[in-house]
Amino acid sequence: MSETISPALRARMESDAFARHLGAQILDVRPGFARVALDLEPHHQAMQGVTHGGVVFALADVALAVATHAYNRVHLALNLSINYHRATRPGDRLIAEARERHQGGRICSYDIEVRDGEGLLVASLLAMVYRTREQLIDEDSPLT
Repeated sequence: MSETISPALRARMESDAFARHLGAQILDVRPGFARVALDLEPHHQAMQGVTHGGVVFALADVALAVATHAYNRVHLALNLSINYHRATRPGDRLIAEARERHQGGRICSYDIEVRDGEGLLVASLLAMVYRTREQLIDEDSPLT
């Protein structure tokens, strides 16, 4: 937790329209790591009454984006593989943690775990991302 990100970079992450629409909240972030939460609502459930798998996947993807972009470099997902372990329901809280496993020159891999409010494993993912040379924000700009 020694590395922090700039307030401008944090603000850019928190302005993500899809993450906001989903209801995701950034709890912790530093380069290569993110913890993101989602309080499940009735509109997050599938027809059988449990949380839709796409919601769980989307939360994990948001955590991945936050962890990778904390380097202030644009990253593009190449592959995400998910395993679902347990169902959740509206009223539950999900917490996704993304951790960098390997950082290559351009290709990086991440482990992501989604847990419920009691700490039980809901889903696990392995992600591979491509690191571009492009900055997410220009931190030297007076506008950021």
